[in-house]
Amino acid sequence: MLRKIPEHILECLGRAAEARGRADDATDPILKSDYLEMELRWMRLAESYRFVEQANQFLDDAEHHRFPRPSVLKFDNSHSTVTVCEKCGGEAPLIDCAPCTLSRGVRDIWTFKCEVCREDLKRIVER
Repeated sequence: MLRKIPEHILECLGRAAEARGRADDATDPILKSDYLEMELRWMRLAESYRFVEQANQFLDDAEHHRFPRPSVLKFDNSHSTVTVCEKCGGEAPLIDCAPCTLSRGVRDIWTFKCEVCREDLKRIVER
């Protein structure tokens, strides 16, 4: 998906283009070299910003797609049991575990998500 280029990256690219233009116009070889070096530094800064933007997007996507861990792990490992979806028969691993507000700490509500039909399945589990 195409994303809008952030303003600070556009600024770096503009400064790099400006330095390149000055290098092209320069007749003094030392001045030309300085402008080309300046262009390179602006391009490196833009690339650094771009890398940080991509890393942030990756982390945001990973956080968005991460399944929460159950809050309470059972001694018999029943929290890792894959449930079968009643709708389609697909496997539905545990994606969430929350305390039941009605039972006041006696039960948890476990949510499973079917990998086939994406249906949420809720189970009430004794602690």
